[in-house]
Order: sequence, then C-alpha cells, then structure tokens
Amino acid sequence: MYHDRVKRQPVERTLYPITNRITGGSMTFGDQEKQRLRRLMFEGEKRCGYEIWDYVIMGNHYHALIYIPKADVMSRAEVLWRW
Repeated sequence: MYHDRVKRQPVERTLYPITNRITGGSMTFGDQEKQRLRRLMFEGEKRCGYEIWDYVIMGNHYHALIYIPKADVMSRAEVLWRW
C-alpha cells in the first residue's frame, strides 16, 4: 500500500523520519565515517534550515528524525543566504 511521506495539509509541526542504508554490504561506517556524517548532518541543519530532533548512526545505516519549518517563517534575507 502506498503512503505519501509529505503531508498535504499544512500543519504546525511535522516530523519526518529519514533512513538510509549501504547496499551490498561492501562498506560499513567506521568511526571516521560516522564523525563525517554527523558533521555533514549538522552543517546541513544550519545551512538548509531543518532541525535534527534525533538520530542514530549504525554500522551500515542511519536513522534521523527531522523537523522542517514552514517556508514563511524565514525572512527574505535568510532565504537568500541559505540559497
């Protein structure tokens, strides 16, 4: 059964579950890769405007729970800076 992941009705707060997995088992996240992924996630949080509420990074996949604020919350200057 198909379910939309993006809510069609505007709501005050919507959290999105994100997950990604390495295919084929050819590579796993070591300590350095986990640190790099963590740094990229939080750099993206500052730059793209989402908020990371929770996350876990395991050997071959990760999960994150993020919040994306409504676009009208940001000022024009902030939108241009992020762009």
